[in-house]
Amino acid sequence: MNNTEKIYLKKMREIEGEKKVEIAFELCKFVWKLAEENIKSKNLHISEKELKKELIKRIYDRY
Repeated sequence: MNNTEKIYLKKMREIEGEKKVEIAFELCKFVWKLAEENIKSKNLHISEKELKKELIKRIYDRY
């Protein structure tokens, strides 16, 4: 484990449980938005239905 990882883990241990959950939800929303924008940029005319299907496939690796 490198020094950066050690510092990160130390900081995470200092954060209260409720705040960790909040951070996790924010990261989850960020990943979904990032995936959505990536799909839209590669499929300019994708429908909302197809976008949702592609997001689920990409995020959960399901077909």
